[in-house]
Amino acid sequence: MAVLKPLLVGMIAAGLSSSLYAAENIAICEDGAEWPPFHYIKRDAGKKVPGASEGYSVDVINKNFSRDSIFLF
Repeated sequence: MAVLKPLLVGMIAAGLSSSLYAAENIAICEDGAEWPPFHYIKRDAGKKVPGASEGYSVDVINKNFSRDSIFLF
C-alpha cells in the first residue's frame, strides 16, 4: 500500500501537468530544403512567406489533427 500511494499521486500529477500543455503549440519538423509537392514554402509574388508551409505533408498533418481542431498555417 505504501508503494501505491506515491505511484497514484505521481499518475494524478502527470495527468494534471499534461493538461496544462493542451493549449501550447505543437512543433512539427519538416525539411527546410523543400521537397515539392510534399513540402514547400508558400510564395507571394515569388517571395517566400515566412512560416507559411504548403504541400502534401502539411495536408496530411492537418487532416490528422483536424478532429481535435488543431491546424497548421
